Amino acid sequence: PAPTPELYAFRFPTRPLSWSPHPHPYVPVGWGGNTVFAQSAQQRPATALPVQQQQHDPYTEIHQSGGWPLPGTSAVPQWSPGTWPPLPWPTDIPVRLAPWLIPNPVNPNVPQIEWDVSTHPTTARRVTGTHVTLALDSGVGGSAGAGIAHEPATSPASNRILVRYGVGPINQLWGPIIVERPGGRVTIRDLLEGIYAFFQQPLTHTEVEHISSLGQDNYRLLVDAYRRRTTQRQLGVLRDREWREGLKRVDCLGDERWWRGAWVTRNSDGTWQLNLGLRN
Repeated sequence: PAPTPELYAFRFPTRPLSWSPHPHPYVPVGWGGNTVFAQSAQQRPATALPVQQQQHDPYTEIHQSGGWPLPGTSAVPQWSPGTWPPLPWPTDIPVRLAPWLIPNPVNPNVPQIEWDVSTHPTTARRVTGTHVTLALDSGVGGSAGAGIAHEPATSPASNRILVRYGVGPINQLWGPIIVERPGGRVTIRDLLEGIYAFFQQPLTHTEVEHISSLGQDNYRLLVDAYRRRTTQRQLGVLRDREWREGLKRVDCLGDERWWRGAWVTRNSDGTWQLNLGLRN
């Protein structure tokens, strides 16, 4: 019988990491939002850019995509992720991502998960191949038919995942997002909760001063994002608390707070990391 993937002791890089853009085809960073570190108003396009074509070899692509089709390349109009975790385990791909986490293989502009990372992961919704929107822990989908929230984020399962994000110079200001489940396995819910907790951290006075010094409009963009986050959403009784908590890391994202997908970077030393893709 085919072996069942078990918890695997992955090696993780100890050197500084950098965010890697998604392999061909991909949607460029800053394609329509107003992140603090996005392009200038003169350079930024007014509408979404078309998918760009880049040259990558198939071996690199299949590893970066986590073993799944690249975004926008599936010829099937209603793509289905199939069996998860995958059996038998494909030894030529060191780590595979849960298929619901990757950019949509049919249309990269329609993510498989609808989620504003400034909101708690309980608000995230999964979009099926038939365009039905479901809660992550709904009784549909997943290996046990109990939703995808408790599915392992990777196969083999891992108890620690490093995530990089593409937000300009502040990548090196805070370091990677580290999601851990000691003695267990990181699930899709764990991954989303780790990302949420990371961006919910309040900005210190020193951080605000540093970020403001990197561009003349940065402070204004931070404050604008904070005001939109705390006044234009349906926060209800949480609105006053959100307002009092002040500027947070998530405000550096501007309007590019929506999940697009995740992909893998394999490093030369045999380690790997996830890359977080966001959109507006």
